[in-house]
Amino acid sequence: MVEQASSIRSQQEPSTSFLAPGAVTTAAASLTIKGQVSPQAESSACSVASRKRLNVQYRYSPVKSQRGCLKYAIPNTDVVWDETGFKGVQTCDSSMCFVCGYKKQARNSEKLGNIIQNTLGQYEYSLVTLTIPTSKSVYTQARVLQKAYNRTIKYVRKFCKRIGMTFEVSWANDITIDPKTMKVHLHRHAIARLPKGHNLDIDRILFKAWERAVRASNGGDVVRSAYYFQPIEDVDKAVQYIFKAATEAMASQSKVKSWGNRIGWYGLADTIMSSTGEVKDKLVEVYRNIVLAMKGKRWFGLSNKMKDDFVEIVDVEDDTEEGQTELEERKITIGKVQHTIHAAMCDSGMLWVLDYVLKNMDDKDREVEILKSIVFQYNHVDDVFWQHEKNYRVLVDLFSRWGRECIASIDTLNKSVLDR
Repeated sequence: MVEQASSIRSQQEPSTSFLAPGAVTTAAASLTIKGQVSPQAESSACSVASRKRLNVQYRYSPVKSQRGCLKYAIPNTDVVWDETGFKGVQTCDSSMCFVCGYKKQARNSEKLGNIIQNTLGQYEYSLVTLTIPTSKSVYTQARVLQKAYNRTIKYVRKFCKRIGMTFEVSWANDITIDPKTMKVHLHRHAIARLPKGHNLDIDRILFKAWERAVRASNGGDVVRSAYYFQPIEDVDKAVQYIFKAATEAMASQSKVKSWGNRIGWYGLADTIMSSTGEVKDKLVEVYRNIVLAMKGKRWFGLSNKMKDDFVEIVDVEDDTEEGQTELEERKITIGKVQHTIHAAMCDSGMLWVLDYVLKNMDDKDREVEILKSIVFQYNHVDDVFWQHEKNYRVLVDLFSRWGRECIASIDTLNKSVLDR
């Protein structure tokens, strides 16, 4: 029990005795988990992974909006916890955010695939990788990459326009980090399109334009062997490749052996969480430098002319879907929670566990019942109570212990899902 200042001791302080260290251990022994991984659990695996990486963002991001993503309530809106997850919280909408960026790239990947499939009869598509020398800082790399790309595309478009052709490009940045040397490699993947039947040596034209643009942007000399150009044969693979950051999150591509010692953007967050001491400090510095270097710059972009070819797919509603029945059968009766309670969950580092529990369990599960007990004891205290830091830290600690016990129990059956 936290001792309060005399001015507020008359308030009723929520009891935490039911989750004393011994009580938590005893309760954990009787935690129940459904015997199978539900389809909803599978579909929320990526959500779990991205929210887990938010712990790096909350603690180390130099951008204020990123540190508050999914943490603070939307003004004049209630925060609600129910079987659909949590809602009523702000998002940062940053492309470098481990949640917002992942969602945006996943949407772009799906949209670009739709566009290409719908226009294969009209256009020829090619996959391109544009690289720059990596001896310079990530700040210089970010500046050079943006300037050189703009120069290159402007030149090639003008060249094509003079002969009556169009040239469109959609692109996404990619980054790899060597955790041993802390060397950062920022580059850009793109999908370029030209009308079918053209007779341009677009491979040579594009590389020459890129070579000149990088040099003009004080980026040094590019290496021909590091430049990649290949007509697209498999649309799905090409789209997944260009939006590698989203694909990486979905398929744990940060652990692909072919990358050698290098890790990607999501892999950097995973490595920070698993590292300690001086190595962790250096990785955090790399993370912060990348975020600052890309501040105000776009991480990906779809061509406006390509967007015009997107065809909206209308889903046919099916009232007999098993997923709907399953959702209707689940119920979590928590509802509105104080804004401070949600912030405390974020500060405990267990927001990803909350997301998993809300979307895959119900009131019959012990994990949910313990969660409800914590929330209901704190949900009606007034603002004066939260003015005392010790009171807030007690709640953070309770959520932390609740989350650890949930992980231990869930992990025995759903390890593959939670480790993605």
